[in-house]
Amino acid sequence: MAKKRTVIPRRKPPDAEAHVVSVQGDLFQLAAQTPVTPAPREVALGLAIQMKYGDTLSFTDGGIMQVVSADGVVKDIARERTPVGISIAVSNYLKNTRNLEAAVLRQVVDILLTTLDGYVESGTSLTHSDFIRLVDNAVITITSQQLIDFAYNLYSPDSLEVRERNASDPLHVRQLQSIGLDNLVENVLPAISSLMRADENLHIWLKNGLVTESGYTALTKELTSKYLEIRSRVENDKGDKLPPNHQNRVPEANRGQDVYYRCRDINDLLLNGHEPPTGFIKGVLESLANDEKDCRVFWHPYGEKLFFPNRRPEEEVFDGS
Repeated sequence: MAKKRTVIPRRKPPDAEAHVVSVQGDLFQLAAQTPVTPAPREVALGLAIQMKYGDTLSFTDGGIMQVVSADGVVKDIARERTPVGISIAVSNYLKNTRNLEAAVLRQVVDILLTTLDGYVESGTSLTHSDFIRLVDNAVITITSQQLIDFAYNLYSPDSLEVRERNASDPLHVRQLQSIGLDNLVENVLPAISSLMRADENLHIWLKNGLVTESGYTALTKELTSKYLEIRSRVENDKGDKLPPNHQNRVPEANRGQDVYYRCRDINDLLLNGHEPPTGFIKGVLESLANDEKDCRVFWHPYGEKLFFPNRRPEEEVFDGS
């Protein structure tokens, strides 16, 4: 009986895989070191970020770009050799002049490159002021696109987080209850959802540099002012400004509902120059009505007295009289 042969699989030489890795590394290093000629728009951008006040980026007849000072002197400034180097320089420039996240920086650079194509093709000179304006417009464009309601489905009325928040009976929910808007499905859970979504959005926008604390403070002040105007108008037309038996006078809870719904229709406010997503203003209103320490937004005509009975009269924003 013939012996059974043992088949030993063929193997690469011990150093074969290491050799392949080494060759790949050499190729990578070679590619990384190979000069890449930047496109004209990239050259223009690399020069533009080095301009100072009064400088102009001009184009000679031969297509050569140069930066000229206000007194007509051609300036000797650095020229980045590769598109990567230009992108890094532009990113550093934007980081030094504006507080922007990396993702926003990349998109701003893309917009600037596309815009500078037109200047290169037409040979139109670009002043330092023109460039600053281009940068500002690019930042506004990108941040406007990024200012989206990403938390739209995060805190739906049916979510566990929203229902758990309802169990704690927060101030803004008690305010709704005081004016008869106590239906769990129609009023309470949507209000809690709006507040939580607005808080989450604001947290992310602040973290990513899309909005500022001062911008949000300005929005809340304007929103509170509009609320006070609405509340005064309702009280003048339907409340305590009328005689007790006047035919136009309506019950307190109904006046509160009127104020609440009118405020929820406010949609002409800006946040750092941008129009917030639908629902954000509603969430901010709920947040203002939920300030347990220093609340200044009340739906009920006598909300201050109901929820802050110990507040001194001079601290009240509106006393219903």
